[in-house]
Amino acid sequence: MIAFGIILFFVLLIGYLHSPKGEPSKKTKIQVGTSHSVTSAMPLQHQPKMQPDSVTLSLVAKHFGKTWQQYLINQSAQLPLSNRYIYNLVALTYERLQHEEFLALIKAFRSPTDGTDDYSLLHEGILGLAQGRRFMESEVINLIRELPKRYYHKHILEAVTMPMIDSSESISIEQATVSIKPEPKIEASSISNMSLIKNAENDTVDSVHSDPVIATTKVSELVDTAKPLDQIEQGVVAAQPPITENGVLPLAKAPEPDVIDIDTTVKPIIYTETKVVPIWPHRYVYSADELREANPAQKAFYEEYKAEFYNGRHLDLQGNTNYGFILFFELLDDYRRHQNLQLLERRLHDLEISCPRTCSYAKSNLVQLMRAAGNHDDATRIENAQANPWHWRERYIRELNLSKVDAQLLNSIWISGNAFVNIEFCAKELIKLYVSAMKVLAKSFQEQQTSKRTAFEFIGDLIARKQNHYRTGSPNYKYTVEHSESTLSEYILRYCESELRVHLGHNRKMNINGYLDHSEVILAIREKIIAPIATRMPELLQDVAKPNEAVEVALNAITPTRWKNRLFLTAEHYAQIGLEKFKEEVDHQLRLNVQNSSLDIIFQDVVKFLAQHDKSSSLQYYLRYSHYCFGIKNADPKSMPKNLQKVLFKTEMDIQRFDELVTKVKTGGKLAHLLAEAAIFYAPVRKKITLNTTLINQVEHQYTGTVELLNEYLQDEEPVSGPVVSIHTIGPINSTTNYALTLTTGQSGLIELFKAHDFALEAAAIDTYCQDVGLMRSALVNDINEHCYELLDDPLIEEQDQQYTINPYYYQQLLVS
Repeated sequence: MIAFGIILFFVLLIGYLHSPKGEPSKKTKIQVGTSHSVTSAMPLQHQPKMQPDSVTLSLVAKHFGKTWQQYLINQSAQLPLSNRYIYNLVALTYERLQHEEFLALIKAFRSPTDGTDDYSLLHEGILGLAQGRRFMESEVINLIRELPKRYYHKHILEAVTMPMIDSSESISIEQATVSIKPEPKIEASSISNMSLIKNAENDTVDSVHSDPVIATTKVSELVDTAKPLDQIEQGVVAAQPPITENGVLPLAKAPEPDVIDIDTTVKPIIYTETKVVPIWPHRYVYSADELREANPAQKAFYEEYKAEFYNGRHLDLQGNTNYGFILFFELLDDYRRHQNLQLLERRLHDLEISCPRTCSYAKSNLVQLMRAAGNHDDATRIENAQANPWHWRERYIRELNLSKVDAQLLNSIWISGNAFVNIEFCAKELIKLYVSAMKVLAKSFQEQQTSKRTAFEFIGDLIARKQNHYRTGSPNYKYTVEHSESTLSEYILRYCESELRVHLGHNRKMNINGYLDHSEVILAIREKIIAPIATRMPELLQDVAKPNEAVEVALNAITPTRWKNRLFLTAEHYAQIGLEKFKEEVDHQLRLNVQNSSLDIIFQDVVKFLAQHDKSSSLQYYLRYSHYCFGIKNADPKSMPKNLQKVLFKTEMDIQRFDELVTKVKTGGKLAHLLAEAAIFYAPVRKKITLNTTLINQVEHQYTGTVELLNEYLQDEEPVSGPVVSIHTIGPINSTTNYALTLTTGQSGLIELFKAHDFALEAAAIDTYCQDVGLMRSALVNDINEHCYELLDDPLIEEQDQQYTINPYYYQQLLVS
């Protein structure tokens, strides 16, 4: 019995020692760009009701695998659920399919052209369901049943190389037709497909781990197969060509061979005439017929966008790529009519300017059409242009004139797409800054008499042991240490991007640590890697080129508050440069912020500031703000605050006059004329006198005899000799009345003159008074009205037809009680 126990103990010990010691299980981490998130499990109510069979799960793991992770990186996507949950639910869906449905699905994954496996549409559909919060059993099974039809259209497209076909045409490929049989509808069934699953593919369970989703996948493993920046696609769903009634697809006729001359000069998007693009949420566009589902505003903008495109002008779609893809399919439809491949290539190249996501689709369709037309040389030319997955590196190496040593530094990084780096200027300056930083780091290692590899592997050891908790010497440990150069190069790139953002005024923060969060790892990176670079960073940033106006517009569009550090609304700055120079600065910033969502805030702040310094200019900028709202934003401007109205207007009549100007802006009045009116808004209002010359001539003709007779009498009278006496019926009055307001002698004297003449005076009488006191009538009356307005809330002296009056009640209010 004791011997049996000893033997059993050694058997168990040997089994334990030879058992695989895997690393701690972790959920898949997807690192995209500069952000880091760990996928979280779904709530319990959404978990699968049962676990799938291991064989089915292995098959699903093969359909996803590394290509699934790469697809997420290409789409810059982060999943709200774990890979384990995805695999389990898809596997359960496989088991719920009928045999015919599952067989059709497996056959659909195999491309008939080259025999390779293609799971792209599966990945696309799963990502769409996950991001749309519709990842549930019913939605997944509907997607799986629809996939064979989608792949069928895609493979037919590859076979006949024809993207869009009219239903009235027919096809013959080398005198042969392609027949299309409609796929029968198959109802769902709960019959298990285990026997079919096991034999569906020859290598279904070959070399597949029994639990493939328990692994940690890093971005550094997938960089080598990632697509370049200029090939980011809308999705992986190819165009679905319409099928003719007889089930055949026509082949385009080959045009006459000719030299294709494509202008590769980058044509800028028209920013100065940026339109308000009606928002059209992203969807997968399969044909130009998708325009029928657009609303009237979207249809109207598309027609304008298309017209501008044909006129050689490229409007900014502001991320609404549906317009670009509809035009893409329209161009393909047009090709079937004109059969001119040269024209199609030029137009598709121009379309990439306003909608870069059509690039990969345009090239693939051009290659197919060119080969179908017999233009194999042109097809090869386009294929060679996009064959190299490191295309963006070669382009920047060429454009920045990098040496071979500097070019090798780019092999360890991948520029993640984000709003900042998507600006071409920023991407180039980032690469230049990164190369300079790596040179500084290399010099620092040389001074410390160490190598870059030694320093990087030291930190890689910390990452493997401290961050990832890998056992020293394990495969995962070795992999992490071997790829430490890529990991730390990406870290340096993010640090350079963060510093460049601050330098260019893009204040949106980024996480330079990525998925690294262990304090000891972060401290080691900062001390050994970042510290030498940070010391020289101010010097390196001085070499950054100054952005031009187009770059400034793009930066302001992604940084709404960037203008605040470039437009100084302070009294000291205004007093230093003066009104005209200040207005030039404001106009310059308004041009640079034409795409800024905060442009209306800039207008409002300028109006408030100028109200304290130059009221006419303040009114002008408010009119320009109204013109921007009515004409571009298609919305009413924000009403002027009451406290601002009190500063700019003294009477209700002034407010009404200015509201009339705003109404004219809304009804399409010429802005230049309205700005000219605002410039003289505060000038004294003078009544215009119009003489009726016809009536004057009639009176002269009627009294001609009387005038002649009076002239005769006057000539007969002898002049009276004697002293000349100057008589003033009205003169200055020394007022002794006590008023509630402090008035000047001239002002109080005129008020007393009104009182002496029953509060009514002719204009001539006031002129006589003003001559005696040395004042002007209009200035004196305006000064009195402005001085008394705060007390009376109304003008004291009113004028009508050269007759001036004072309300006796207002006069009593002026007296001290």
